[in-house]
Amino acid sequence: MKYHVGQFFKKICAVFLSFLMTISTAIFGKEIEPPVETEGNFITEYSKENADYFLAVDAEDEIHDISDLLFGIFFEDINFAADGGLYAEMVVNRSFEFTDLAKDDEFYGWSVAGETNAEVIIDDTENCLNENNTNYLVLNNNSQTLAGVKNVGFLDGMAIEKDAKYNFSVYAKSTTESDSLTVRLCVGDEVVAQAETAMLNSIWTKYDLELTSTTTASQNVTLQVLTEGEEVHLDMISLFPEDTYKGRKNGLRKDLSLLLEELEPKFLRFPGGCVIEGYTKETSYVWKDSLAVGKDGLPLAFDGTYGNVAARNQGENI
Repeated sequence: MKYHVGQFFKKICAVFLSFLMTISTAIFGKEIEPPVETEGNFITEYSKENADYFLAVDAEDEIHDISDLLFGIFFEDINFAADGGLYAEMVVNRSFEFTDLAKDDEFYGWSVAGETNAEVIIDDTENCLNENNTNYLVLNNNSQTLAGVKNVGFLDGMAIEKDAKYNFSVYAKSTTESDSLTVRLCVGDEVVAQAETAMLNSIWTKYDLELTSTTTASQNVTLQVLTEGEEVHLDMISLFPEDTYKGRKNGLRKDLSLLLEELEPKFLRFPGGCVIEGYTKETSYVWKDSLAVGKDGLPLAFDGTYGNVAARNQGENI
């Protein structure tokens, strides 16, 4: 069918071209030369006479030995290769920093759970976690019942395993200092893991919990952070599997890392691909951003340490 349709259009074009040639002859007294058709695709040798340079390769002539040490891997942070990939963090947009550099939706990946108002405060340099982390979430719950937000995770969603342990952490504060957080792993409406923090206070404080799943699931899994508090501030909501590569807390995904290890690479190029040069010189990869530096370019101390992931600047190198 496609062949017949193609032949039909070729005939139409030929008739139209013949008509134009006839009109041109009548008006200008000369014929338009028809285009030269070629018989199929063909390749011609590059003209050495007209070229400034040419390259001749003789694959049969082995001049140099290639070292077997040159087999390696390189890392390019595209298509969720880092967040949602090698990095074992399970919460997407954990710090509400999805600005115009990402999805331009600070609430991306989140939705309300229960009856509460959830608002992302943007660029608050006075009440924020630190100067590099200026967005945070405020929950206003007046329903007298547990309510809050839930997160769906990266790409196709979170996956959990029965009896596996997951490390939850969050920076939080409350205006009333009489509220706590209830954290749940849910499959649909079923609660499969739950824990509760201590009472919140009026300053940003990090809270850590351990959740143990009672089931295995890879669909409809959400992390829920709930409270009865009237005004609760949240930032850096995080969930990691306890079983990471080499057992490192907040480390890499074990399964993917073991696959790379089994390749036995002799080197790792980081960063790889187009990330290293950026769009411009100003947006090229800045290694200092991975160590958390302040606006003055000096290391930024946060929560009693340097290099804290909650204090790292989000630039073009997402």
